[in-house]
Amino acid sequence: MSNKKRHAASLIGAATFWLLAGPAAGQTTGSWEFQLDLLRMDVKGADTHTGDVVRLTEAQTLNPPQISDRVTHTPIDLDMDAKNTIRAELKHRGQTWGAGVSGWYLRTDDSESGHVSSAPAAVSSSAITSEFNSVLMWNELVSPTRNDLEASGLSPLDYQVSGRLRTFTLDGFALASLVSNDTIRLELILGGKLARVRSGQDQDLKLRAFILNAFRPQHLNNDIELSSTAEANFTGLGPMIGWAARATWRRLRFDASVTESAIYASAKQTGLFSDVDDIRVAQSPTGPFATCPTALAALGCFSVRSDWNFEKSTKSVIPVTDLQLRFLVDVARNVAVGASSFTSIWTNVPAPPAFTMTHAEAGPGLDWDFGSRSLRFGSAGLIVNFRF
Repeated sequence: MSNKKRHAASLIGAATFWLLAGPAAGQTTGSWEFQLDLLRMDVKGADTHTGDVVRLTEAQTLNPPQISDRVTHTPIDLDMDAKNTIRAELKHRGQTWGAGVSGWYLRTDDSESGHVSSAPAAVSSSAITSEFNSVLMWNELVSPTRNDLEASGLSPLDYQVSGRLRTFTLDGFALASLVSNDTIRLELILGGKLARVRSGQDQDLKLRAFILNAFRPQHLNNDIELSSTAEANFTGLGPMIGWAARATWRRLRFDASVTESAIYASAKQTGLFSDVDDIRVAQSPTGPFATCPTALAALGCFSVRSDWNFEKSTKSVIPVTDLQLRFLVDVARNVAVGASSFTSIWTNVPAPPAFTMTHAEAGPGLDWDFGSRSLRFGSAGLIVNFRF
């Protein structure tokens, strides 16, 4: 989050709190309450299937003559890990009115990498068995290319994928007491929510082509790289309504709250896909490597780079539902500890766009799929509550 946005969030929270706290502070009785949740939070809906490792095994028997093959797909998935985070809340209550601010954040990511190679054919007196391994990514099966340095004659493929998610919210609200006695309290919540989500996904695939004596006596070396970078960011603000309840019995307290918000957001989705063929002349498999001379350009000795990029900005409404349950025990006059559960459900959240190689020739923008998704943040942890 930039410094300007951090300052804006702080000012909005402070202004909202003191504006709403005015009526409550002016009443004859009142109390402050600060609450800190130490949470283990997971997010569902951000996990992504980025591709597959495809293995083709073919067996040819001579007696009887028969060819059989088997194809297996091993998924390449990003699974956003659960992370430790905090949620904080400060409230002031008067006789009939109160006000408060609360906020939480989450930063999570995941990455996956692998090396895929093909084995040389196995020949026996009765059968020939071959293996052909490739990677399915960007809705395209990327096959190995010729590499005379490998026993199979095919280049290995190295892939790496990563994803990230950054979330932040800040609430400012007023509390209107509907029911209040020694054991039961029911309050109406009215306020606003500031929210931001930033998510991204990177995919990269590398392979090396090497042809001996392609430009006799020199060799052709081609370092091939396919990569994509996609991001989806939004920041928004909107109204919030809900209710909160508290039940008290001796030293025990049970709190529950539900709020519903409608975030009016400015969203931006961007994507860049690159296809690079770094073709050079090689004196040996380990070098030295030199830029292709002009005389060899007619034979295909020149480097190529292609970039597909696109950007989309939209206005959208993102519904957010927050649910919280707390069980506390008073351990001192103004201190309580306990357990907390917090869930936040977001709908229509812009997702990082996905590049589709099979649509690359369809026209500008048609090679990127822009979509949205639902995110569910679930957490549980410990809580400390102070009253003063």
